[in-house]
Amino acid sequence: MSSQEESQQSQDSNMTVMQDNRREVLYFAYGSNLSTEQMRQRCPYSTPVGLAHLDGWKWFINGRGYANVAQVTLDDENYDDDRQGSSSSSSKGKGKGKGKGKARDEEGVYGLLYLLPPQDEEQLDGYEGVPWAYQKFQVDVKWARGDGDGDGGTDEAPLRALIYVDGERTDEDVPRDEYVDRMERGIQDAVDNWGLDEGYADRRLANPSSASPSPSPHIRHPSTMTTRRWFASQNRSFPALFARGGTSNGLVIDRRDLPPQEQWHTVLPAAMGSPDPYGRQLDGMGSGISSTSKIVILGPPSRPDVDVDFTFVQVAIRETELDMAGNCGNMSALVGPAAFDSGIVANPSVERDSDGQQWATVRFLNTNTNKVMVSRFSVAGEPLRYSHEGDYVMDGVPGTGSKITMSFMDPAGAKTGKALPTGNPVDVLQLSDGSTVQASLVDVGNPGVFISTESLGLTDHMALTPPIVETDAVLKARLEDIRRAGASKMGLDPQIQSVPKIVLLFPSSGAPEIDIRCLALSMGQAHKAVPLTLALCLGAASQLPGTIAAGLIAGESKDTVTIGHPSGTVDIGTTIRDGKIESAQLLRTARVLMKGDVLDFHALKTMAKSDPSPDATSASEPGLAHPYYPLNVQIPGYAPNETTVIQLLPVFGGIIAAVVGLVLLQAAKSRFPLRRIDHFAAAWFALCNVETITAIAWGPLSWLTVRGILANSPSRHVTQLIVCVAHLYGVALYYLTNWMEGHMYGVAYSRPEFLYYWVYYIGFNMPWAIVPVVLLWDSWQQTVKAFSALEEKAARAKQE
Repeated sequence: MSSQEESQQSQDSNMTVMQDNRREVLYFAYGSNLSTEQMRQRCPYSTPVGLAHLDGWKWFINGRGYANVAQVTLDDENYDDDRQGSSSSSSKGKGKGKGKGKARDEEGVYGLLYLLPPQDEEQLDGYEGVPWAYQKFQVDVKWARGDGDGDGGTDEAPLRALIYVDGERTDEDVPRDEYVDRMERGIQDAVDNWGLDEGYADRRLANPSSASPSPSPHIRHPSTMTTRRWFASQNRSFPALFARGGTSNGLVIDRRDLPPQEQWHTVLPAAMGSPDPYGRQLDGMGSGISSTSKIVILGPPSRPDVDVDFTFVQVAIRETELDMAGNCGNMSALVGPAAFDSGIVANPSVERDSDGQQWATVRFLNTNTNKVMVSRFSVAGEPLRYSHEGDYVMDGVPGTGSKITMSFMDPAGAKTGKALPTGNPVDVLQLSDGSTVQASLVDVGNPGVFISTESLGLTDHMALTPPIVETDAVLKARLEDIRRAGASKMGLDPQIQSVPKIVLLFPSSGAPEIDIRCLALSMGQAHKAVPLTLALCLGAASQLPGTIAAGLIAGESKDTVTIGHPSGTVDIGTTIRDGKIESAQLLRTARVLMKGDVLDFHALKTMAKSDPSPDATSASEPGLAHPYYPLNVQIPGYAPNETTVIQLLPVFGGIIAAVVGLVLLQAAKSRFPLRRIDHFAAAWFALCNVETITAIAWGPLSWLTVRGILANSPSRHVTQLIVCVAHLYGVALYYLTNWMEGHMYGVAYSRPEFLYYWVYYIGFNMPWAIVPVVLLWDSWQQTVKAFSALEEKAARAKQE
């Protein structure tokens, strides 16, 4: 007997014991949940047990862009075609898989079986969007053997397994961009670790759906991305470059090597060593200052006029925050060379100059600002690669390098839509202490708040160095106050530290080669050089009449402005035609310092804490699980409620009982004859008064209605009509939007468990749909009765 068969028999016998004595169910995963890493995140107590085969079903991508399965019939053309393709290709792929269980891709679907405890099944229901996106079924599956038989043999008893199926969206379509990466990781995990046949895997990756349209020659369609990228299943790492761009450095990562963006907060801060209460990022790739705590994420182009997309991420040092509000010009210098060398650029443009030097040009889209940039850099070798060697000297960087020409196209209004967001070259900012200060608010490349040192009474320009400013807590606090005031004036969120940045401006102090000097603060720290996009902004500001910067260079119009900063100078070229800023240019250097794998430290910590004991996690752990849907949404600062439902219900019930009881008592003592429905209406609107906390209008109107009922005033029907219509509108909006999100997009915003779904979501909200209808009908009757009485009275008056 082979070791594979012995292992399988051992699994079978263990399975029988588990099914007899444990509460777990078997779950059959066939899509991205083939990834044991993803399942560890979603269902931390689940256990993968082996590869299985589901006969008589077909695998496809549904209309939502996610994997689905459906039962097939003998006259199913797609099924027949798939069988024929499988038969021809399985012989080629047979024996290629890394595991021993390389089953042929006959009719049916291959998946990974997990033992799923009840708490994980509830979690998984939420991720799968039950019941809107997927429905739960029980199916018969068989072990996938290593002898070439996909179903494990006809004499083997089938296993009953849970499966998620979308029974509504059964038309084939193309996968979503974010799903392609996760699906590839899952399938590759199954190939490497569970013996899934590579022929089957290749067909799933190369042609996720037979309905896939021909890809654009400019945009990489998900169905053409056959490069398999994934977190290494054992050591939880991802490939990255550690590189310098301009006067900054950080990581360069391919988007396809990362989990979906909503999970970046669990990976990127830990990779850089954040949060670090000591401010050193000693446990990661950062080094404790904002200019070295940066990440560039590259991805395929999203539009035909660019070669690559890139997203800039500023990682906080002492916190886990990821700031993607703006761009970094220094790190942008890395995008062209890194994308060129990695092969993301499908058709790079390369030209040779008169000296025989070859230059590549790459156009890329910065997703933070939605602005296009153009990078021109030196390439050499065979095959061509970025060449960092050259004689260009850049202040703030030791040595020399090859120059990279950066052109920022149409850079005005990166965040606000206008170069001068307020329309004024100078604005007066009101500060928290009541004082005012003049500032130029400019948005070119990135927003900046520019103030002169004279406005703050700072005359000793030689003392304005980063170390001295860092020790002056009073000055830093005032500068942050000015920055926040400028942000509000520009229509930006003052709580976001990365945009706008604040810049102190002062004259060149007799240095003829320098036009203007500056000192910038970035993420609350005095910058040792100058953020590049801020230098672009300052260069453009100096050419806009009336700004503080223009005044410091005496309004002189220049094609290139030399800006002095603490580490040297930078030349900024600005092209303005007919009052519009067409482009801004500058020179940078860049160099890859290291390439390798970055460990996903957060995941390792999470795995280490996967002990199912109640104390396994703490409230301060980043990415802590919460009970709110969608479950994978991060809630910053979330701390679990330590009060149990049993403790909460008496308090909540007591408050409701006290309010309603008091109103019913008043109704019983009323000197007016009140009907039973009036007593009920008074109690109902008293209950609605609790909404004063969340709905400013309905609470007070409910109180007016209660007063009208107790006073037997006809006006109560006016407010009663208003509040009841508002409640019906709110309930309809609540239910319909949730229903549409679930049925159209498969996104669940309500927990699927009985207590949450039927008791809370349906039960607690349904009275707000039923009671208003009853009270509307009563007001309708009373209003009709009143008008009928008026008409009868008017008719009698005419007869008399």
